[in-house]
Amino acid sequence: MLGLAIFLGVIALLWLLLRIPVVVTADYSDGLTARARWLFLRFALFPQPAKKPKKKKKKKAEPEKKEEEKPKQEVKKEPGAVARFYEYQGIQGFLALLRELANVLQKFGHGVGRSIRVRRFDLQIVVTGGEPAELAEKYGKTSAAAFSSLGYLSSHVRISRRCRHRIDIHPDFTGWDKKQVQCGATLAITPSTLLLAVLALAVRLVLRVLLRFLKGAKPPKAKPAKQTSST
Repeated sequence: MLGLAIFLGVIALLWLLLRIPVVVTADYSDGLTARARWLFLRFALFPQPAKKPKKKKKKKAEPEKKEEEKPKQEVKKEPGAVARFYEYQGIQGFLALLRELANVLQKFGHGVGRSIRVRRFDLQIVVTGGEPAELAEKYGKTSAAAFSSLGYLSSHVRISRRCRHRIDIHPDFTGWDKKQVQCGATLAITPSTLLLAVLALAVRLVLRVLLRFLKGAKPPKAKPAKQTSST
């Protein structure tokens, strides 16, 4: 009984630790910088610190041994599992399997999106170059692309209620601004939710894709011939 209580306590502690989010901060100005933080641990994701080059030991050159050339024997290659599945199920079965795989990956993407929460988002774009009319057209296309992308992102990723966001897109008719794109974001990723999404992906891949693929790659069973009774 005591061992079971200790085991359940360890599982509960691990689950609580996995509920603590990993905070990832990324910024792009002159170059990309990204770092992560979990509890009191901090990691530099990009750029990573340069590693000291290891000294390579010189190996003594060994005399080359001439190998006698053996006549190559032709080996008949059997068709792979994908080719057999396509042969037995046809194009309709192959496309149905691809649609099932796409549905599984789409659900996995939704699960990953639920594990991410946006805490900060900054975007600054300076549209430059061309005549005023051309520059105004560039500004309209850039704004449409940026805000439509943000709308798609906000529908697939959770946004924190206290999210600090700043979006600044403006045309530069003077040509003085040099920085064209600056952006940054802070994401909080919950490991437990991400782990559940990965486990759900593995189960769906096995039950809905892999088993169906293996079953379809097998040759169909021959139907027994009907016996006709003579009178």
